[in-house]
Amino acid sequence: MSDALITHASKNKLIDVSIEHFIKDGYRASALSKIASEANLDKSTIYHHFNSKTDIAIQAIKKVGDFYEKSLFSIVNKPTFNPEDKIIEFIKTLKLLITASGIQLIVLPTFIFENVPELIEPVQSQRERWIKVMSELLSPLYSPYLSEKFSRSAWRLIVGTFVDMKVEPSAERQLVIVAELESALKRLWLKETF
Repeated sequence: MSDALITHASKNKLIDVSIEHFIKDGYRASALSKIASEANLDKSTIYHHFNSKTDIAIQAIKKVGDFYEKSLFSIVNKPTFNPEDKIIEFIKTLKLLITASGIQLIVLPTFIFENVPELIEPVQSQRERWIKVMSELLSPLYSPYLSEKFSRSAWRLIVGTFVDMKVEPSAERQLVIVAELESALKRLWLKETF
């Protein structure tokens, strides 16, 4: 394996382990030495790839954003779906991603980094990206004003779901909470009644 591949692999491993620690321990309590140890790397390797813990956090926000860009946001641009089908596919995929990888990844920037001054801009940028994508998703069905309003309401529902899942950590209850989010989004976006 070439040095470039090893370097890329170790950088990705550091970001992945950092994300886990930021979610579990919070940004401030996440120790770089512990992150390096869990990634099976020297602490000096961190400084080979990153200037600081803030730099790691910015890369973590970007990595999470890229993940959602590919797995969820791309639905908005699918030409074969009509507007209602895109919304249903978006909600279904969101539910699947929350169930598979946890809602923590979605709200990572909002909850983990929101009180870190040097991360305010990337956090706001990520949240606004979610709202913009959801507004684009809704724009064929609603006015620009309503699309944005419904998107901001949906973001609050997603963040509220995270809070509920932290309070109710049992797997059974979390499935119910995710199903409630799905129903709420359908009612909000598609005016479905249950």
